[in-house]
Amino acid sequence: MYKDSSPQSRSEIVVTSADVHVDENATLQQQISQLSSDTHMLFSALRERVDQVEKCVEQKIINKVSQVLDKRINSEVNRLHKDIDTKMDTEEKYS
Repeated sequence: MYKDSSPQSRSEIVVTSADVHVDENATLQQQISQLSSDTHMLFSALRERVDQVEKCVEQKIINKVSQVLDKRINSEVNRLHKDIDTKMDTEEKYS
């Protein structure tokens, strides 16, 4: 059964109970083997999710740095244009 504290957010779901099907005739070794297999499967899913999050964060950082660099370069180029225009005007006045 799932308990959702907020209907808008699936990340807020808390598992309050689960159906667990355990073979009562399984040996301890089989149960440990199954637990190990389940743990590996969950770890693999977790690793995939972390990889997705990392890629998303990387892309956001790349986009932000690109925007900042673009803005900075454009402002510097505009400043240089103004300086050149000012110097050209000054030279024309004294020529």
